[in-house]
This record gives sequence, structure tokens and C-alpha cells, in this order.
Amino acid sequence: GSEPAAAAATGAYLVWPVGYQDRFYGFVTVHNKQGILLSDLKREFVAHVVDDIALAIFAIDTAQKLQVERDFNKEIVDTIQALMVTISPCGTILSFNRRAERVSGYREREVAGKYWVDVLISPDKRLECQKVFSETLKGAQPHINFKAPLLTREGTDRSIRWHGSIRHNIEQGTVGLVMLGIDETES
Repeated sequence: GSEPAAAAATGAYLVWPVGYQDRFYGFVTVHNKQGILLSDLKREFVAHVVDDIALAIFAIDTAQKLQVERDFNKEIVDTIQALMVTISPCGTILSFNRRAERVSGYREREVAGKYWVDVLISPDKRLECQKVFSETLKGAQPHINFKAPLLTREGTDRSIRWHGSIRHNIEQGTVGLVMLGIDETES
């Protein structure tokens, strides 16, 4: 709990440090020209309010730092020269980086929630790739490595070498895949 750094019974100022864990944010100062007289109960109440302020500042500070980290990670994902697709345990697309958008011709918002083989694999290879996906999620192997044609939005085939690795979500008890694809189409 916060304790006032200076608390004169007849003085005009009360000062409480504002901090949470190892972070210090500043002070809350109460000023009154007539002087300040706080009972122990009122002093405890103010200390709890200051603690709540410190926790709120900590939460905002942490959220901003996490957002910067997420933005940085998204920038890396979007600049790598591989198609990167995350797939849910039931096989739907969760994310689709810029390289995947450029190669396939589809936008992430169009394919999010669609079944991955319907978007990333040409029709004649879908069943085969689905079997590999299912076996991987069952735990038979920790990775998928395969080459398959991708039918683009424009109707052309691209030859993609895929590497998929299992992604566990411990909180939700689910397993999905992160797929990286290299476009090996002959120019």
C-alpha cells in the first residue's frame, strides 16, 4: 500500500508516490490552503485510490508496450519473403501475411475463416493435403513438409513448398498450424 511521503497534520500538502511493481510513475499531491487533517480511515482510502491509479497507469503502459511489440511482429511477418498462414485446429485460416496475399491474389479479410485447402491448394491436391494436415494435428508428426500447387485468384497455378509446424494454444487447449510457403514457380 502507498503511504504519504510527507503528511503534516496541519500542513497544506499530502504527497503519495504512484508506482506499481518496479515502475515509478510520479506523485499524487493533495493541496489545501487551510491545511489538511486526515483520519487514518481517510488516509487509507486515499492510499487505495492512489494504488488504483498506479494499477491503471501500469495497465495502460503495459498495453501500449504490447501493442508496439505486436505491430513490430506483424511488420516482420509482413516483410518476410515467404507466405505465412496460421490455421486453426479445425482448418480455417486465422491470418494471411502480405506475401501470401500477393502470391495468391486474395486479401486476408477475404480468406479469414475459410478452409485452408480451399484457398491454398489446387482442387486436385486438396484431399491429399487434408489427410497430411489431419495426421499432423493428431500428433503423428510435429511438422508438415510438402509441395503443392496453389490456384491463384486469377486462375494460374503457383508451385509452393510448404513447411508447417504445430502451434499450441495452452490457454484454450487447442492445436493449430503455422504454415510457411516458398513460391518455387518457374518464371
